[in-house]
Amino acid sequence: MVTKKTGFTTIASFFPMTLILSLTLICLSFLLTMSTSSPSIMGALPPIGTTPQLPIMPFSPQGLSVDPKTGNIFVADINNNRIKKFDNNFGYIKDWGGYGSGNGQFKAPYGVAVDATSHDVYVSDLGNNRIQKFTSSGIFIKAWGKQGSGVGQFDSPRGVAVDSSTHEVYVADAGNHTIKKFQLANPCPAGTIQIVFGVCFITKWGSWGSGNGQFKAPIGVAVDSSTHEVYIADAGNERIQKFTNTGNYITKWGNYGSGNGQFNEPYGVAVDATTHEIYTAEDEGFRIQKFQLVNPCPSSTIQIVSGVCFITKWGSQGSGIGQFDQVFGVAPDSSHNVFVADKFNHRIQKFTNYGGFISKWP
Repeated sequence: MVTKKTGFTTIASFFPMTLILSLTLICLSFLLTMSTSSPSIMGALPPIGTTPQLPIMPFSPQGLSVDPKTGNIFVADINNNRIKKFDNNFGYIKDWGGYGSGNGQFKAPYGVAVDATSHDVYVSDLGNNRIQKFTSSGIFIKAWGKQGSGVGQFDSPRGVAVDSSTHEVYVADAGNHTIKKFQLANPCPAGTIQIVFGVCFITKWGSWGSGNGQFKAPIGVAVDSSTHEVYIADAGNERIQKFTNTGNYITKWGNYGSGNGQFNEPYGVAVDATTHEIYTAEDEGFRIQKFQLVNPCPSSTIQIVSGVCFITKWGSQGSGIGQFDQVFGVAPDSSHNVFVADKFNHRIQKFTNYGGFISKWP
């Protein structure tokens, strides 16, 4: 078997298309047989013209965000097309969503962001190529976006972040290799473009490549609501890039590897709102790294590049406590605890800000 190292891994990288089609036909034949001969197991097929209900899949957390004021946690359960809400100690509160293209429905919800002031929740709806906005209780407010490369269009939007001071929303438009910035206001201010009622396009930056300010599949995005600086997990280039809120390049760090300050598919990035420390999550590196951006670096840290200081790291591949099986979502709370979406272990883990394990769900 031959594998290919990219920012994304596709099934076509592993199997010929003819084999995939053959397996698909075998599965469909099996499902049809089961649905007619064993209704107690599969049930009858839905009438033609209706929307089939997808089976319940194992909990698969992708993105997550913590409301710094309430401590509530919002998690994108990508395989079940739902958003789950918990309190800070993993007490279940509610969930919402379902498969589809209607308001409040999802086709693979990926990133989640919470506005600390309004408590509104933003979700990148990957398969529908759009962003949806909800109240903290899951009531749909609005949506924008469709497939394309235009100012209000997306091609596989992944990470989403909101500046809680300005209420500006940043989207990692992975397929277009750009970052797009929006303001939710009515009327739209001069110099912006109205996408839908109350959603105003401000700017975008980036293109495909390895130069400063270029990207190869930007996956994660985070914004420091105090400095308004923006951090991007540039997965295909194995690095983190930092920008002003208008897209001016500031600095970068990282390359492929397993050393301090190196990355193996950095998918997630987050900022502690009070300490301004940066957390990164590596999808194939199976770990969390923590950095501080100061110059000179404190004696307890390691300088990666000028002004970027490595603090600590934790995690390895596995299913034990403190281990991970692919990670994207990482988010600190106001007490500096860190939540990690441990996708293929089907759980959320909670740590101290130095990687000490606290608890998990489920």
